[in-house]
Amino acid sequence: RPNCCHGMHVSHNLCYPSPFKTGKLGRCGRLMHQNLQLGRGILENTGDYDAYTQYEEMKDLCFFPQMTHLQNIHDQYPNATFILNMRNLDKWAHSVHRWQHMDSGFVPLDVRMSRCFSDETTKGKTTPQLLKMVYEQQIDRVREFVRQYPTHHLVEVNIDDEGAPKIMQESFFGDNLGKNEPCWGNKNSNKISDSSTKVIVNEPKYDPVYDLIPSKGGKQNV
Repeated sequence: RPNCCHGMHVSHNLCYPSPFKTGKLGRCGRLMHQNLQLGRGILENTGDYDAYTQYEEMKDLCFFPQMTHLQNIHDQYPNATFILNMRNLDKWAHSVHRWQHMDSGFVPLDVRMSRCFSDETTKGKTTPQLLKMVYEQQIDRVREFVRQYPTHHLVEVNIDDEGAPKIMQESFFGDNLGKNEPCWGNKNSNKISDSSTKVIVNEPKYDPVYDLIPSKGGKQNV
């Protein structure tokens, strides 16, 4: 559910259908999809959060705006910071396979995702192979998009590493702010481990600035 981190309002996958955080909470992805159908800004009337962290919609849609509508996000918030979460591919595939929810009839998440991404070009691929392809394409897609639009800041972090919360804390709030109020932790963890993973805060060819100082008319994180 929406929460607060150092005074910044953060949404996981639920949003209010108004800029004033009023009304009935709904899934962010569904609200974004409705905005596009009505010709509105993709994040209009979605609670006006400082950070949106999950907004795909797969209940009865195959809607992944973080893949297909980056341009719409840029058009509305050209100075947003993008956070690109990285992790061990085997661990990620295992995680999405074991994630089930009654809203989806307890169909594993990897099966639902493969239904969304399967087409003639992916025929013959196993579900893990398909998910790996989608994962790698998204990394390339986001990096290339931020190269094209350097007004965005990009933070890449390997979430498998136990030091990831500290890196995120220091990247966004500095060394001395909020040491007793961690905003990042490990959720939905599984038993597959890889002690060789390392935290990466990527610095591409352009020069990103890691800060959360609001810029005019811009969301900070998507």
